Amino acid sequence: APYEKKYQDAKANFETDMERFKAAGGEVQAGKRKAKREKKKKDPDAPKKPVGGAYGIFVSENRDKIFKSLPAGSRVSEVSKLAGKQWKEMSAEAKAPFETKYQAAATAYKKAIEAYKASAGGGGDEDEDEDEDEDEDEDE
Repeated sequence: APYEKKYQDAKANFETDMERFKAAGGEVQAGKRKAKREKKKKDPDAPKKPVGGAYGIFVSENRDKIFKSLPAGSRVSEVSKLAGKQWKEMSAEAKAPFETKYQAAATAYKKAIEAYKASAGGGGDEDEDEDEDEDEDEDE
């Protein structure tokens, strides 16, 4: 109840201040909300970025095999969990082919996006943070 008294005091103080403001000729306006920022539309013709790093390539190549090894009626999340477990248990040598495939896909994407931006398609601001994302993916 101590906050109840503080609330009542603050409310009374506000009301007296508001009456003084109106008496002095002030006008109360409705609060204005900021307009929602419109989402940038993606060009469907733009090249697709390779996602998930080397792990993403590993999962896309082995998803069917992993799914078949699970009992019938398994959820997709169980496939992801098992794939993650297998990826963590793999040695660096076993991961190397997937990493080289990802590097090849990343360089192909860079070339494709540069060609796309050079042509009539891109406005130059389509994918500014592409280098940052690649560095994150390599750590996986």
